[in-house]
Amino acid sequence: MLQISRVLLTMGAVAALALTVTPLGATPPQGHAASLGPAHAVTLGDDDDDDDDDLGPCKRTVFKTEVVKVACAKGGQLEAKKAMKRMVRDAKKRLDVGNVDCNTCHEEVAPEYTLKADGLKTFEDWQRRLAMKPTN
Repeated sequence: MLQISRVLLTMGAVAALALTVTPLGATPPQGHAASLGPAHAVTLGDDDDDDDDDLGPCKRTVFKTEVVKVACAKGGQLEAKKAMKRMVRDAKKRLDVGNVDCNTCHEEVAPEYTLKADGLKTFEDWQRRLAMKPTN
């Protein structure tokens, strides 16, 4: 029974990541993971940042990833920041990407969050790799 629970938990986590891997406008991957839906999303705890009080609505109107689009719709820059911090935390823990932070992908952070030339590529690579790697 414990093994079945682990398999189901892993499938749910992989499905949640698979749903966020597809850039906007692209066809989502076919198969069971893409059909599970957002109800299987994994949510981690809040970040304890003191500078979050001044974050407002997202400045972007065009989104290159579904993760940021959904987070901005849900709670503006604060939710987008939490989503990105989860990505960095997961990448550090599960992908062994080294000592990375916001400035790995962004030229500047609040209020504009300007991306570096390879920032989106790095983000998409981490999402793809996290979706393929089972959680422990």
